[in-house]
Amino acid sequence: MEADMSGNSNTSQNGSTEVSRSETPLNASVQTFAPGQALQISSSSAIVTNGINGTHSHPASASANPTLQTTLRTLPTTISITTERTSPAADPTRPLFLTPILTSPITPQVWTTTILAYIRSLTFTLASTTDIYYFTAILRSPIPDFPPLFLASNITTLSLPGFHWFSGISLNRVSNPYLTLSTHLPSLSHLSFTLHSASVTTSVWGERQMVEMERADPTRARARKTLRVAAVCETYDLKALFLCTALQKVRVVYVRSETVEGFTVVGEPEGVVREVGEWVREGFRGLGRVVEVKVVREG
Repeated sequence: MEADMSGNSNTSQNGSTEVSRSETPLNASVQTFAPGQALQISSSSAIVTNGINGTHSHPASASANPTLQTTLRTLPTTISITTERTSPAADPTRPLFLTPILTSPITPQVWTTTILAYIRSLTFTLASTTDIYYFTAILRSPIPDFPPLFLASNITTLSLPGFHWFSGISLNRVSNPYLTLSTHLPSLSHLSFTLHSASVTTSVWGERQMVEMERADPTRARARKTLRVAAVCETYDLKALFLCTALQKVRVVYVRSETVEGFTVVGEPEGVVREVGEWVREGFRGLGRVVEVKVVREG
């Protein structure tokens, strides 16, 4: 598994690995994510502009509550939303990763020196669209004793290991929910997403040819070719990345399938993914922004 951008594994508090690609129905009581509906970030929500040093370590403050500091040091730096939503205690109004913090007295000074800095040090991992719906419910839910929508204003890092499972833009699907969420996080500076070998290839045969070929030569029927970079970017709505105004680093993770690569007779899948990375880099450059874009293999 590709390590998240903070250098920590995608673990829950007990250290177990959680990556779910299932698309289970949401609880009917949880408000789902409507791509066209903005999160309405309040201008009064506090945003800490310092404290991001690239290490994503927990913040420390001599003036902070020592009990709270001890608690923070025991908490994970990567938050799996799969773990959050599948827990028997799941409640978007009381996220599990904030529960230990809610037990400590919170003063304005603790907010600015500790709590918000802690939130900004976290990597949030969303492995499916169901994770996105639940995470959005957390962002929209009033959390007791917390300022309105402070979470959305202070999230800096997302890891999207299920990004390549998005089925693509179509007539009835006008946006990519992974990126729609990202555009509503005004402090998002680090973003990681995946592209699979199958994401950048398609069959060399037309639909009718495919049916005939499967009868005559099933192996040959599986032959694939790479897609044009423009087609991949359109399928995943990658132009939405340019609406993330605080982005500093983007990591494109190539999920390699030996089977798909073996049947690709025209083009090289990994090469297309690298070209996608270059497309993203040049897109930001055309807007006058310098964003670091890396393409890496999973694992």
